Amino acid sequence: LLRKHPDIEAAICDIVLGAEDGTSVATQMQQMMPSLRIVYMTGWAGHHRDVNTLQAMGNIVLFKPLDLKKLLKTIRSAYKEL
Repeated sequence: LLRKHPDIEAAICDIVLGAEDGTSVATQMQQMMPSLRIVYMTGWAGHHRDVNTLQAMGNIVLFKPLDLKKLLKTIRSAYKEL
């Protein structure tokens, strides 16, 4: 997707993606495109260690169900940090 759309500036990635975990996918995306901003999301409280680690590293983590206004505000905030 990133190769076909190099103008992508941000991605929303679930921490749990089935066969792969979202943090691995996000890491791969950022290796391909270092300036890519990632907003993580999760709907499972059992990921508290992953969430704490991601937040401690300066990442944004939102909880499902997502509130559209909060999501848009978060994405705008991520752009300001660029």
